[in-house]
Amino acid sequence: MTSLKPLIVRTNQLLGASLMEKGLVSIDDLKEANNRLAEFGSSDSNSM
Repeated sequence: MTSLKPLIVRTNQLLGASLMEKGLVSIDDLKEANNRLAEFGSSDSNSM
């Protein structure tokens, strides 16, 4: 799954940007989501 990590991160960034453009999430929501994704990815190297 480690090989998919860059794809997952990039997809998350694009989704977040799209949701922000449409006013569905705030920048703070996006930052929190990115932090959670980073924590998830670093908590277990086999999980991503």
